[in-house]
Amino acid sequence: MDFEERKSTLLKLVRFDEPINVLSNLMETVPFAWPHTEPAIVDLTSEHVVAVLERFIGGELTAEDVDRWANMVECREDLSSTEIVDDVIFDLANPFMMIHPLSAESAMQYVRTVRSRT
Repeated sequence: MDFEERKSTLLKLVRFDEPINVLSNLMETVPFAWPHTEPAIVDLTSEHVVAVLERFIGGELTAEDVDRWANMVECREDLSSTEIVDDVIFDLANPFMMIHPLSAESAMQYVRTVRSRT
């Protein structure tokens, strides 16, 4: 996979441009070895996180979709992100650690938190 294909695939991931199963299959084709020594090539932004949460709130995505997406973006060294994005992604990727499961109300709170800190 060349650089442009890799970047394109990562952009599809952060934008959640495909159904979760398609994204999962695509990510299996993106080489990712520990430790990853190349710099990040795509930014995972607060706008990406807000867009995913708003799609969840609107009923387009399930809590499981959000969980799987968050697990695919969490800790990827080829993605850069801010501390607040990392914090929210951690929560979304680890729902068993949250006090309450992801709901429209908790998603709206994450959206407010992300927007207030960007």
